[in-house]
Amino acid sequence: MVSVPVDAMEKEYVYKTTEQGDVKLLFYPPTVKKRTPAPVFVIIPGGGWNASVPIDMYNFALSSCVALRAEGFAVASLSYRNHKQHGVNMIQILSDIFDGAGFLSKYADVLEIDPQRMYTSGHSAGGHLALMLSYSPSDFLSEHRDYSDCDFNVVATAPMSPPTMLSKSRPLDYMSFDVEYLFENLSEEDYLRCSPEYMAVNGKPVPSQISVGSLDDLVFPSNGIRLHEKLTELNVYSELIVSEGGGHCFEPKGSAPSVPDRPAVLDELTRFIISFEK
Repeated sequence: MVSVPVDAMEKEYVYKTTEQGDVKLLFYPPTVKKRTPAPVFVIIPGGGWNASVPIDMYNFALSSCVALRAEGFAVASLSYRNHKQHGVNMIQILSDIFDGAGFLSKYADVLEIDPQRMYTSGHSAGGHLALMLSYSPSDFLSEHRDYSDCDFNVVATAPMSPPTMLSKSRPLDYMSFDVEYLFENLSEEDYLRCSPEYMAVNGKPVPSQISVGSLDDLVFPSNGIRLHEKLTELNVYSELIVSEGGGHCFEPKGSAPSVPDRPAVLDELTRFIISFEK
């Protein structure tokens, strides 16, 4: 991934202290103050739930982050504890993500943001976490969270290549790798309640733009397609973007270009998010 210079306006915050270490986020204020307080674009890195470097997600979605900041949005890129480094399970990972949003809510006045106007995105595992943050009821995992009393609201979400169903009985229908190590000592019910498809029905789904690569051989496009169909059945506004010939990052998997490619997907993401603030 191409690195970009550190933004002079970028600030790093420790939003949670755990026995495994500090959990941090990167915060970028708007470059143009068009809306006061600012809506906030919350992005979450992926990496199979085992890599959670906030600057990587900012760089991955750089064109959207730059465009949204110029439209008066703040951007917050979250990290979270992961299994590879910290030995945590999916419940703990999700509690970190919800605490990141809770931290933004608690310090909204200082950050000059509106916690009732959050928008989320992420790629791959980060897309899954963004969907869970967006669809889950406000008391989800409250017993595991440090900021469970801090209210926030997600207006819309735009995940990219997201896993949408985590199931002990059929993981290979959705992904080319299993996630059982993230659910050690947890139940099948925990698999379900950590799945966006389940939360779309049993939670509070919001308008969604779901992007998938037609030739994604890591997180199969059936994830996003099925979620889009489920949302449509529920009369929840949903856009499905299929990158024909695109892989996991919308890169071309054959001799022909992928359409839309990643820059075009990000253009659509930016349009989608801005549409809710007009």
